[in-house]
Amino acid sequence: MVEQSIPLYWRTRQFRYRLMGTKCEKDGKVYFPPRKLCPECGEILNKTVLLPRTGKVVSYSVVHNGLSNREEELPYAVGLIELDDGTRVVGQIIGIPPENVSIGMRVKFAFRKYGAATNSAVIRYGYKFVPETYPNVNLS
Repeated sequence: MVEQSIPLYWRTRQFRYRLMGTKCEKDGKVYFPPRKLCPECGEILNKTVLLPRTGKVVSYSVVHNGLSNREEELPYAVGLIELDDGTRVVGQIIGIPPENVSIGMRVKFAFRKYGAATNSAVIRYGYKFVPETYPNVNLS
C-alpha cells in the first residue's frame, strides 16, 4: 500500500467511509472518485452526493501476487462495480472465495479495515464489497 500523509488521509476520509462522489449540476453526471471539474463540460463540481450502496460486478480480476504486507490475503478479487445509479467504482470483493465471483453478481458496500500504516499508529478503513446476500452488513 502506498503511504499517504496523515493530513491527506483525514481530509479525504469521507469519500472512503461513506462512498461519496461529485455530481455535475449542468449535465447530471456523477463521478467517483470525486473530481473538481467535469471532464465533459468543464463545470466546477461543487455538489457532493452519497452514492448507492448496492450494484453489480461488471468485471473483475483475481490477484495472486500482491504487496508483501498483504500476502495473507492472497488470492483476492478486485472488481469493477456498477452501482445502481450507473456510477462505476473499483473495490475488493470479500466474503466469498475469489473463484466464486462472477460477472453480474449483485454486491453491496461494506466498511472494512484496509490495514495499519507502517510508520504511524493510523489504522486505515474504507470500502470493500460483499455479495448482496452476505449477512451482517450495516448499510447506514
